Amino acid sequence: MYSFIDVTEVSSDVSIPAEALKINGSYIEDEIDGYRTLSVTGREALSQELTTYTTGARDGEIMQRRRLPSRTITVQFQLIAASDTAYRTAFNKLAKILNVENAQLVFADEPDKYFVGTPSEISEIEPGKNAIVGEFSLYCPDPLKYSVALYEVTVPKGENNVSFDYGGTYPSYPTLEADFYEETEISADGETQSALTGNGDCGYVAFFDKEQNIIQMGDPDEIDSGDVAEKSQTLIDQEFLTSGAWGSAAQGLWSANSGSIFPDNAVQMGAVGMLPGSYNSEGAARYYYLSATNFGTRSGLWHGPSITRVIPEDAGGDAGATNFQISYKHKMCIGSSASSVNQYGDFQVQAIDSTGNVIAGARIVKWRSGKVGSAMFYVGGVNVGSAEVDLSHWNPMSGKDEPDIPTSWIRKTGSEIVFNMLGMRYSFYEPSLSNVEAKKITVAFGAFSDKPAMSYNGLFWLKFVKDNCDTYIDIPNKFSTNDVLIADCKNGEIYLNNIAAPELGALGNDWEKFALTPGANHIGVAYSDWVASTYAPTFKIQYREAFL
Repeated sequence: MYSFIDVTEVSSDVSIPAEALKINGSYIEDEIDGYRTLSVTGREALSQELTTYTTGARDGEIMQRRRLPSRTITVQFQLIAASDTAYRTAFNKLAKILNVENAQLVFADEPDKYFVGTPSEISEIEPGKNAIVGEFSLYCPDPLKYSVALYEVTVPKGENNVSFDYGGTYPSYPTLEADFYEETEISADGETQSALTGNGDCGYVAFFDKEQNIIQMGDPDEIDSGDVAEKSQTLIDQEFLTSGAWGSAAQGLWSANSGSIFPDNAVQMGAVGMLPGSYNSEGAARYYYLSATNFGTRSGLWHGPSITRVIPEDAGGDAGATNFQISYKHKMCIGSSASSVNQYGDFQVQAIDSTGNVIAGARIVKWRSGKVGSAMFYVGGVNVGSAEVDLSHWNPMSGKDEPDIPTSWIRKTGSEIVFNMLGMRYSFYEPSLSNVEAKKITVAFGAFSDKPAMSYNGLFWLKFVKDNCDTYIDIPNKFSTNDVLIADCKNGEIYLNNIAAPELGALGNDWEKFALTPGANHIGVAYSDWVASTYAPTFKIQYREAFL
């Protein structure tokens, strides 16, 4: 039984109402003095829309399909203020709270579930009063409500299926995840080097339900031979995620300040080391990355440290790579203070040939006051394109923690060079580079003249995969160690290392049918049969329960 008070009454109970609305984590009552929810409509079960047709003289109709329409939730509220000024301040704050899109909407009497909606209308308010009753509406294109809790089920190691109970009352589209075998060539303390085996490389993965609906990614026709080297081979896979990651073994693989970078007059100087990439609420380091610990000094020029690594030989003993992909995660953003807009910074990754020329490279540079910078793309030592990028504090593409930043990559296949960086994808063709081999990789961090350096500018990890070795295999393996593959069944989207990869999906994927149903569910998995079970991917199913 819900209780309500008249608009002019003062409640002796300061607790929030039963139907109080929490928008994106905050109750409006907690944000605005004098605001109180009076009633809410539109949360109840919806009538379904039915499409029917008639056939000849047959009695009645035949149902063709049914669907749930969108819903609109209406909130009636009161607002009481002690003065005109307080009233105007409160209403301005309400307008700010309602200025959101696709917000999470939680009601106090059902705190474990939420709708997703956008404020669409607000009623006319009676003028000349500081105690009013009003209404606003929230449009929910998805009529369902979902569990706040995100559930995760993991397929046990050595098994190819898992069963579990789904507690929702309406089907829910899950997120499917395959985490490929983890392998790194340098230990977490940076002191021990291990050979990369490639045992976790895989050609395809698939999820299927008891109705044989399937979501498949990669190519099940890929084959592999255990007697010869793989066509697609990981030659570098180095993480910089712990405070000790730049130890003696790690440093021994790279040479300092001897690479090929841009601009040509940039001075390579200073040193790199492990620095905190973010902090927790207690001020302790949460994530580390490799960054400049000393930029050196040079008036009027870009300057800072670089590290360069010779690309190792592949399993067939060949050095260099004509076709390759460099993948990495990098954080770059200004600080949170007002003066941070004056920071300058530079980060670049370059693939270099045997003569020291750049084959392909990417650079992010902030060279003026503000919150934006430029992404620059280099092919054959020439800047072939650029785009403006957001470098504000905590920006979604390069300002967050390692798990939340999209992977960037540079891929060369013959004469085609593709860049995927900060949500942008560009392709370039240069026939003269078709047979040119990459021999080294350079990573550089820069500052300009005496300008303050970027608050955050560091490398979390870097991987180099060589394609098209001169050894037998059918086609390149699509997945390698440490990759994370995600299929979003609700939106029909595939992501590899946080980057959209629609090309990995099979044409016949059952996106619209692959849903969890109330009660017992059974999900099976499959992967390339030449991957030993010890090195098999870890399969996960994540979902929220859905309710009418």
